[in-house]
Amino acid sequence: MKFNIENSRQVHLSVGLIDSLNRCLIEELNIYNHAFLQLDRPLIKSSFIHPKTRYEIPAIFKTQGDIKGSVVCLLDSYNKHINEKEKDFFNSLYTESMNILLGKIFTNLENNFNLSATISSPHAYNEKEMSSLLESHFKTELFSVGYKLISNGQEFDCRLIFNINKNKLFEA
Repeated sequence: MKFNIENSRQVHLSVGLIDSLNRCLIEELNIYNHAFLQLDRPLIKSSFIHPKTRYEIPAIFKTQGDIKGSVVCLLDSYNKHINEKEKDFFNSLYTESMNILLGKIFTNLENNFNLSATISSPHAYNEKEMSSLLESHFKTELFSVGYKLISNGQEFDCRLIFNINKNKLFEA
């Protein structure tokens, strides 16, 4: 067998999507000295994701390329105080933090496994779309990972849900 990039991709992907994603996660990330992200819970494959609560702030990103699907980021604001003057800045910081984190994860996937994926800017959602993104379908796989977003002396739990369309390259 002649070794080329396509063969390399299939060899790397034999470890599976969850292993590839796990190897590409970012442990810690400083966001412009305004926030800090820290890996809090490992990436797991899920068949059920707990629905969004009324205290969670969503940021939804679409992915295109070798990895198609979406990533739903949910920041838990329960029992947290964010004053009105800082609310817009905090929402912007949270969204930008998720954008940077996902960019680094997908860059690692491209560098380590030759998988290209681009992410959209976060977009508005409706409850029906949110419910659909948090459900497992025959054509998708769900993965969940937890991060802590630390800013202004407060820690916020964040869950990232990868809803990835199954691709023949990842099937065993």
